[in-house]
Amino acid sequence: MTDDNTIYYDGTERYILEEEAFIENLKNGSTAIVFIQNLFETSLNTILRRRAEISEIDILKSSIGIKLQVISLIYNFDLSEIKSNNLYSMYREVEKIRNDITHFKSNILCHASAIPADVKIDLGTSKKSLATIFTQTYIKNCYLQILSLIKLICSKCDLFINKDVLILDCDGRDVSCEFIVDKKPIKYD
Repeated sequence: MTDDNTIYYDGTERYILEEEAFIENLKNGSTAIVFIQNLFETSLNTILRRRAEISEIDILKSSIGIKLQVISLIYNFDLSEIKSNNLYSMYREVEKIRNDITHFKSNILCHASAIPADVKIDLGTSKKSLATIFTQTYIKNCYLQILSLIKLICSKCDLFINKDVLILDCDGRDVSCEFIVDKKPIKYD
């Protein structure tokens, strides 16, 4: 991805989308946003299923809000400490963008040949422009803030993120075979 979605267009004396760069950023950014959203939800599922040993399918299939409520009750912390944090605001923005991508209503962005740089997803819920959202800097920031939000939730639960976990792992290597663990992973040199 790049941060170069726009060019100055002399005919209108404003910035417009540079379509070739934007299309590449849109393809890569859409995939990244979906996976960032999935990272957050699967982290909550790991806390519920593996750390809190919840097996009720209705809870595991519930909304993010319900999952957070259940986690806050089990681990006895005030959920408003999470929801009032700016990191949670970023999660909500990622959720909106992901929903706008997944449930988009129209692929027509404007009624002209040059697409203005400030164009938004038609009938979308995110208020940010496409040129802003689908940049390397914005997507990376989304990822880092959602990861920080997961760390914050884990800290409230006395859990830890295991950054050394493999995509496919097993407990034969060591006990830290998951992304979220109940004790700080030991570093072996």
